[in-house]
Amino acid sequence: MTTPSPEGQPYGQPHADPSGQGPYGASSQQPPYMQPGYGTPQPPPQQQPPYMQPGYGAPQPPPYPQPGYAAPQYVAPVAVPPIPTPSGLGFGDAIKRVFANYANFAGRATRPEFWFFFLFMMIAMIAGYAVVLVGISSDSGGIMGLGIALLVILWLATIVPYIAVAVRRLHDSGRSGLFLLVTFIPFVGAIILIVLLAQDSQPSANQYGLAPAPAQ
Repeated sequence: MTTPSPEGQPYGQPHADPSGQGPYGASSQQPPYMQPGYGTPQPPPQQQPPYMQPGYGAPQPPPYPQPGYAAPQYVAPVAVPPIPTPSGLGFGDAIKRVFANYANFAGRATRPEFWFFFLFMMIAMIAGYAVVLVGISSDSGGIMGLGIALLVILWLATIVPYIAVAVRRLHDSGRSGLFLLVTFIPFVGAIILIVLLAQDSQPSANQYGLAPAPAQ
């Protein structure tokens, strides 16, 4: 027997529960909120382009520098060779050039520059010794003292430029200035040094400077 329905409810239909619950045994689950029904076409997922991705053919930005240790690059120093020594110096020009480079141990010196200065030193020393001999022969202490003073002054005035021009002369033949130390070899050291100082100039530039230029 069917229970009479409340007022306004069609006969034979389950009546609505005021509490919101369905009739006994009926499912009370509601579909999810805004859930499209079955068969409804789903919108395609929206694809976002990569952030700041340039288009095809667009210039690529430089890569972001990564922090880290960067090994320093060695840059070889550029050595500026000194002015080449003229190769045909006369006696006076050679003396002037040696005294102009009084304590210059860098660069090159040709054979005329060295040997003319060496000749100048020998002439000055011979003159000093001659004065000493005159003082001794005349039994004059004043003249002998003058000769000794001249020798000391000449030695002090020429020892530094002589060593400097000798080093440059060795450089001119492609050798280190340390070859001057062969002088201290007993008996043969001076002969070896004379042979080294008499060598010809290297025709091309070396590590000590440019090749000798013709005299103007």
